[in-house]
Amino acid sequence: MTHSPWGRALPLVILLPLLWPQAAPAFDGACQASAAPSATKVRDGTQNILSVDLRALVACLGDPDPALRDDVAYRALALFASSSKASPDLLRGLLGDLMPIAEESDGNSLARSFAILTLAELVRRDARAAWMTERERARVVASAGSFMGSVDDYRGFDETTGWHHSVAHGADLIATLASDPNVDADLLRRLLTPLASQVVPEEQVFYVHGEAERLAAAAVSLRRRGLISHPAWLVWLDTLQQKVLAIRKPGAMGLYLSRRHNLRLFKAELLLSGRGWFALDPDRVFQWD
Repeated sequence: MTHSPWGRALPLVILLPLLWPQAAPAFDGACQASAAPSATKVRDGTQNILSVDLRALVACLGDPDPALRDDVAYRALALFASSSKASPDLLRGLLGDLMPIAEESDGNSLARSFAILTLAELVRRDARAAWMTERERARVVASAGSFMGSVDDYRGFDETTGWHHSVAHGADLIATLASDPNVDADLLRRLLTPLASQVVPEEQVFYVHGEAERLAAAAVSLRRRGLISHPAWLVWLDTLQQKVLAIRKPGAMGLYLSRRHNLRLFKAELLLSGRGWFALDPDRVFQWD
């Protein structure tokens, strides 16, 4: 998967308090591309992380250069989030820089998409060892929901700017929140409607870059927690089906076909997940038209 953490362990000698000092300089939002060479060495395990200003790299999450945005900025920030030596205060510093970007509905769509993906790394860390407050988790859940409900950039991969993947990254954050045992049932239920909004989006868009797989993974993660009842899942799935059928009429064939295509892909991914979706009600879950 394009934006999952790299597979091998990286040796680190980390003095992280230097990264988010208590008296940090003003964050001007400018991408510090000059930090990229050091961050690349950190990623490759040949230089320790204290040599690069990761806080400045947050601004590079919206850079149109995928080599800088994906391979350097995002990966360095993900490495920071996963480090066991990053204290709650330091993680909170990163959270504080990411949230305004993720919550800016009129902002740079690339920056929002990769801020959301980086938030998933912070949530993954919270799942491993709780560090967020209940209020912070609620804010991240609200941000995930707001992001999914406001996606207007449906580009998957662009030959020039690389991966945009707003829908997939939003789904990744929902899946990670669902896998965090510290996120309670009430918060998880709030994610069902935002998730549905992109399973069958309002726009006439055909998912072809793996979005359905990531959306289904989010649904699987939510269901695995066992905090949402079987009847609630059936109602949720019925709502998706009705959103497709409601548009099957003259003059709207293009939109109908796109919705049908996206829902079919999503249901196929649910079927492939083998997570007991048939046990709900196979005739309703896997109604294809």
